[in-house]
Amino acid sequence: MLFRYGRYLHPLMIRFYARCESEACGFSAVGQSELTHELCPSQQQNPDVQLPKSQDSLRREAAVTYRRQFEGRQLDMADLLEQA
Repeated sequence: MLFRYGRYLHPLMIRFYARCESEACGFSAVGQSELTHELCPSQQQNPDVQLPKSQDSLRREAAVTYRRQFEGRQLDMADLLEQA
């Protein structure tokens, strides 16, 4: 498949055109590609572009926050058993 060119429909979506590499085939198609979720925030924010954070990104942020909050305060097993 050979992708010939694309045209942005808006900052997060592109329409592209493709065709088979074999001249004898003759197949061609149009498709779209869209950005749907943010993995890492941009260091140069564009106010026109706002994506929800991906689930992976949210989990990563939660893990970092949890580690920072409880760093150096791990309970030992005896303390956990006494609380039960």
